[in-house]
Amino acid sequence: MDAFVSVVSLGEYILVDAPQVNIQYTVLQQDGQSPELVEKMYLDRLLDFVYVELMRGLQKGYVPKRCANCGR
Repeated sequence: MDAFVSVVSLGEYILVDAPQVNIQYTVLQQDGQSPELVEKMYLDRLLDFVYVELMRGLQKGYVPKRCANCGR
């Protein structure tokens, strides 16, 4: 994860750039139920998904725990 936050490449090196995320929001309403906001995300790589979800968790106050065996 250090590569995502330590250097800015602006398109020169894909492993350093922040993930390209296309997000689409849609309001769904089924019969007799209240409307629900649905989010679709389109990502190029699995690592991009992990990065986005990590950042969302950090924004909500969740912090990764240390491994009980190795301490990392």
